[in-house]
Amino acid sequence: MANCSTLAIPITIVGMICVVITALLGFFYAPLVDPNSWNAPEAYRILYWHVPFAWTSFLSFCLLFIGASSWYVKRSESGWTMLVIGSQLGLLFGLGVIISGPIWGSAEWGVPWDWGDVRLNSYALLTSVALFLVMSIRSQPDGQETRDTLAAIGLFGFVLVPVTAVATTLWREEQNRKIDKEVLT
Repeated sequence: MANCSTLAIPITIVGMICVVITALLGFFYAPLVDPNSWNAPEAYRILYWHVPFAWTSFLSFCLLFIGASSWYVKRSESGWTMLVIGSQLGLLFGLGVIISGPIWGSAEWGVPWDWGDVRLNSYALLTSVALFLVMSIRSQPDGQETRDTLAAIGLFGFVLVPVTAVATTLWREEQNRKIDKEVLT
């Protein structure tokens, strides 16, 4: 049986090749959309990156939550490792969302950021928590008190995941109500 560490590099390379192929297909082979339904019909292609970034960041924050919980319950080193990796991945994919969203928003809505949109702002806060965790883990002395504090902040960050998901659902419902109201008038 092969050692897991000897498989890590080939699996990572295959994964990166799949990411590149998927990205290229999203930009160059994406199905066409009705140009009358979108303000910027070509800009929708960025959603093939944006949405997977968002879902993957939520999964990363789940990893962070499991790690933080494991750290508190068992003082487990593997829990701390999951917290660190979850925060790093949450930052990576969160930045993907924060960068790709305003590009699409600029083209489709005419503004890169809507400060009145709760889902955008809660997601930005979620990514900021990941940034804070990554920077703190790298800059603070490693010890039980530091780990306890950062795990608590990680648990707070995870609470923002359902808040953002609910905000997205409520925002979509509100947008549909506005559209229905405009159609009726």
